[in-house]
Amino acid sequence: MEIELTQEDIEEGVTLHQKTVIDEVANGGDYCPSCKSDGGQFMEIENPGEPWTQVWCAYGCGFLNLDDYYNGSNRKERRV
Repeated sequence: MEIELTQEDIEEGVTLHQKTVIDEVANGGDYCPSCKSDGGQFMEIENPGEPWTQVWCAYGCGFLNLDDYYNGSNRKERRV
């Protein structure tokens, strides 16, 4: 599946790298790779336009750099 920026992403300044990382590492913002919470997260990119991807985990992890969890494989492979 090819990841594309939406009009909203473009207006907010989100980069294709950031969109790719949040989609692949955090299932589009619904999964925290740190505490493994799955569902109800609704994480958003907190630093649009930057070369890395920061999100906020509301379940106690706080701010996360998702690039620390990104290695080009998809989320399901990482969780196994």
